[in-house]
Amino acid sequence: MTRGIKPLKTDIIEGIKSAWSCGDDLRVIAVQKGSNRWMYRSCSHYFKSWKDALKASGISYKDTKERSEEIKRLELLSEIEKAHENGVEISSSSLQKDLDNRHLYERAKRFYSGRYLWEKVIEDCGLDVESIVRQRAWDKDKVVKEFKARDEAGLKLFSNCVKNDNSALYKAAINHFDSYDDALRKSGFDPAKIKKANPRLTSELKEKILEYYVKGTDLRPPSIKSGKDNELKCVFYAAYKRFNGWWNALKVCGIKPDLYRQTKSWNKEKVAVEIRRLDNEGISLNTTSIIDEDNKLYKAALRYYGSWKKALTELDYDYDEINTRSSLSKDEIICRIKDAKSKGVLLNCDAVLRSEDKDLIKLLHQSYRRFDGGWDEALDCAGLDSNEIRKRRKTYTLEELTDIVEDLENRGVSLDAISIQSNPETSKIFSAAANRYSSWYEFLDKIGKDVSKYRIRRVNNTKETVISEYQEYYPSGFVNGVSKKYINLTSFSQKFFGSISNAVEAAGMVYSRYGKISVDFLRKNPLTIERLWMHNQEFIQNICRTVYFGAKARGLYSHSQDDLMQEAFIMFSGILTQKPKEMEFREFIRNPLFRGLIDLNWKLNKERKREHLWENADWFDYVDNVCVF
Repeated sequence: MTRGIKPLKTDIIEGIKSAWSCGDDLRVIAVQKGSNRWMYRSCSHYFKSWKDALKASGISYKDTKERSEEIKRLELLSEIEKAHENGVEISSSSLQKDLDNRHLYERAKRFYSGRYLWEKVIEDCGLDVESIVRQRAWDKDKVVKEFKARDEAGLKLFSNCVKNDNSALYKAAINHFDSYDDALRKSGFDPAKIKKANPRLTSELKEKILEYYVKGTDLRPPSIKSGKDNELKCVFYAAYKRFNGWWNALKVCGIKPDLYRQTKSWNKEKVAVEIRRLDNEGISLNTTSIIDEDNKLYKAALRYYGSWKKALTELDYDYDEINTRSSLSKDEIICRIKDAKSKGVLLNCDAVLRSEDKDLIKLLHQSYRRFDGGWDEALDCAGLDSNEIRKRRKTYTLEELTDIVEDLENRGVSLDAISIQSNPETSKIFSAAANRYSSWYEFLDKIGKDVSKYRIRRVNNTKETVISEYQEYYPSGFVNGVSKKYINLTSFSQKFFGSISNAVEAAGMVYSRYGKISVDFLRKNPLTIERLWMHNQEFIQNICRTVYFGAKARGLYSHSQDDLMQEAFIMFSGILTQKPKEMEFREFIRNPLFRGLIDLNWKLNKERKREHLWENADWFDYVDNVCVF
């Protein structure tokens, strides 16, 4: 359009039709940014809104949304094809682990849904599904058949053994059944018996230990537990049970344990902390139990306190009462559960762990020592339905969130952030969206909603108002794309502060024009890590709480929430420079922190010989379904 000449109504209609025939995106947000913005600016002289202008041109706004989605879908397919040509492994499991390319998998969920959504994506790309999605060749019947064939051949059905020998079978089992144990049950096997079975003969164990010794393998327990050799771990735990300790196993093989012994550094404070921790977890503090549970702690207490009795007395425990106290039997645990239920006590794991009743918490921990199935089995034995008692937080998928928002919009519910957050019915939806994107409005924009209809307009006539808008639009503290998304905010930032970067600095936030954080950026802006940490501390604390209570609910050990927060800060600081340009900040940090913290707890449980509980596929489902979206 020629500058300086006011367009006529017919010019606007013809321009819209021409742009539509050329395949242009005619949504409001796209027209404002593109070469067709002259039509948007002029349409107010002749039409009530841009939608009316489209309607006069014979185009519905719904059609523009569908075209936009189709354009983005085709762009995604093109990117996937290009990645495949460049040698990137594009199976769904590989992409979710690939920090640089996982956005392809996440974006696909916007256009495809269902259990086999990734197969549909591969098919639309024109690629060979069979060679990429290997799990397609599996079904439940084939998994059952393979398990039975493996048993007939005399091969072990431990999850670790199956994972090492036939990883495809292991993945198919957890993909097509609720859990690995469920796959075993459907195949006619008892998971509890398989886990308890003696896998090796004494001669086999001695032979394997000597084989590793000759190879020069590090046979220190911490190195074995934290290593990647699963076969060595199986040998370690089998030998520990068979010979009543790893050092005894080495002696039987003619190996000097002193070659591999490590001494743990203790002091009086560490001994006190460890004793209180064991007490809180329901472990008996009598002398015999402590020697069996943690002999190193017992010896450290002798060094720093003089005797175990003096250690307990100094920590305000009644030694005589503790020394005569015995662990609860199965019948006693069941009786106490029934008694607690009759009093109306909430018995789901989360409620018990948050309870101020110390005896109830100890009851939970002792159930994991007495029952193979832990708290759930104890509840079932008490005549209660563990499935009804167990409470799980609803985890929304992106598709579910989108459908809910569509329903709210159709019902005439306002989608502005304040209304959604303050309404008890929709506050959970707000929180779920905030876990994925930097703000509620960012989420609405991602699912194709016209954000301008719902954002509360403010008069940006003061510096304080500008700063408050930054805090509302960018709760993560990481600011980018302001000039494209918020035109008014951009102009007032320049008016009051001289530039966007100055306004962001005044708000105590971090501005990145291109959406990335380089090493040079961190050097030039030393407050970056501190500011981003402060803005996301509550968000990360929720991640730590989820990891902590997720472990406790399964009868697993966990680092304290404070320790998890400290480790999360180290991880957080280390991954900032890896942030992809287009990915939202909280969407980027969420998965690495979840998996990193879960890995810390995994190592802790291996060190304390509770690794068998981690073979429960419910935990792996928890990791995959809650941490990946």
